[in-house]
Amino acid sequence: MERVGEGTWFALDRKLFTSSLWFDSPWKLKIFIYLVGNANHDTGHFMGIEILRGELIRSYRTIADECGYMIGYRLKKPSFDTVRRICEALTKEQRIVQRTVHCGTLFKIINYDKLQPNQESRTVQRTQEGPFKGAAVTVHNKNDKNVNNEKNKDIGGEEKKRRHQLPSDFILSEKLIQFAKEHGVNGDRIKSVFDHFCEHHQSRGNVMQRWDLAFRTWIRNDENFKNKRSVADKKSGVQRTMEIFARREHERNQSQAEGGCNSDANDKLLPNRTDG
Repeated sequence: MERVGEGTWFALDRKLFTSSLWFDSPWKLKIFIYLVGNANHDTGHFMGIEILRGELIRSYRTIADECGYMIGYRLKKPSFDTVRRICEALTKEQRIVQRTVHCGTLFKIINYDKLQPNQESRTVQRTQEGPFKGAAVTVHNKNDKNVNNEKNKDIGGEEKKRRHQLPSDFILSEKLIQFAKEHGVNGDRIKSVFDHFCEHHQSRGNVMQRWDLAFRTWIRNDENFKNKRSVADKKSGVQRTMEIFARREHERNQSQAEGGCNSDANDKLLPNRTDG
């Protein structure tokens, strides 16, 4: 049966390009857009469960399968654990709410009505008189221009800024320092990470719209790299220990073999004793 709203469109706010989602993992952005785009536009039912507007039912494995893409003849898709972690992060960021049901997971998009408003910007009317009686006429909403102007404004009410290089007066604010501490970067290391961030982007001439969000992403990546290095160090430590045990075992076996050979040689060199 065709799902309600199949083949229709859904809206994305331009503020998405300056949000933390845009600077985070590509899987996270794709999964969030997938959830918003597949959420019910109207209330419906599935397997005895009422699904309200802005809700949908999916399993983590289904999301992983439907968010994959092809590289040649190979399908690249996120793992089950990756989807689970991303959904938990979106829940923590208060973008979605999820709960387990008997046929999967019920996702609810927070502020779905703001993301997908019902208000139409244009209507179609029929002329009632004149030579074009009964013809369809598109009537534009007079507030279209004002609405578009509002969409082009930033969160702070200023006109959306273009991408620009790292400004010379970009400093560590208290909010950025607090954000770094919450992600495991403390003490003098905050200044070291910040200097590395500035030198990296200045040397490459990179441009951004929101440099504070770019630094937040840098901090998150630093935390991920640190966790990966910690796991790699643990693996290398275990590997070194195994190599030491193997080397000692080899030396012990070699020593025993050499001892046996010397014993046989000594037996051959000893003269045969005769009685009397």
